[in-house]
Amino acid sequence: MKMSQLSNNSMDQLLAEMCKHVSSLQDKLQVADSAANKAHSITEGITQAKEYQEKVASLNSCWRTKNRSQLVGSLQQENRQIVALGEENKQLKFALKEMEDGMHLIMSDYRRVLSGFMRVENLDQAVCSKTNNTYFAGVDHKDYIGMTRAAGKYMAVTEQSMAGDKATIMQLEAENIILRSILNDIPIYQGATSSKTKIDNNDLSKIIEVDEHQEDLMNTPTKESFKE
Repeated sequence: MKMSQLSNNSMDQLLAEMCKHVSSLQDKLQVADSAANKAHSITEGITQAKEYQEKVASLNSCWRTKNRSQLVGSLQQENRQIVALGEENKQLKFALKEMEDGMHLIMSDYRRVLSGFMRVENLDQAVCSKTNNTYFAGVDHKDYIGMTRAAGKYMAVTEQSMAGDKATIMQLEAENIILRSILNDIPIYQGATSSKTKIDNNDLSKIIEVDEHQEDLMNTPTKESFKE
C-alpha cells in the first residue's frame, strides 16, 4: 500500500512538473514569436532605409552632374519676366484709369450736348405751335431757324473779331504813348523831341483810360455767351 501511495504521489509530482514545463515552454514560445516579429520589422526598416539612401545618392549624383549655372540663369530669366509682367500690369492699370476718366468726360459732354439738343427741340416745337408753318412766303420754319442761328453765329464771330481789333489798337496806342514817355526821359532824345508834344498827366490818365476800356471790351459778353 505504501509503495502504491508513493508511486501515485511521484506520478502526480511528475505530472505537475510537466505541466509547469509545458506552460513555461509556451511562454518562451510566445516571447520567441514576438522577438521574431520585431526582428522582421527591424529588417524591413533596414531595407527601406537602404533603399532611401540609394535613392538620395542617385538624386545627389544627378544634381552634381547637372549644370548649375544654366539653372541659375533660367531662374534669373524667370525673375526678370516676373518683374516685367508686374511693370506691365501697373501700366495697364494706369491706362485703364485714364480711359475711365476720359469716358467720364465724354459721357458728361454727351449728356450736356444731348440736353442742349433737347432744349432746342422743345424751343422749335414751341415756336411751331405759336406760329404758322411759314415765317415768310415760301420759307419753311426750319430753314428760317437755321438762317437765324447762322446769322447769330456770324454776328458773334464778327463782334469778337471787332473787339479783338479794338483791343489791339488800344494796346498799340498805349504802348506808343509809353515808348514816347521813355524816349522823352532819355537825354539824347530830349533835343529831338523838344519840338513835339511831351506826355503829361493827361496822357497818363489817357493810358489808364485805355487800359480800363480794354478790360471792358474783353469782359463784354457777346451774343454767343448769352446763347450759352
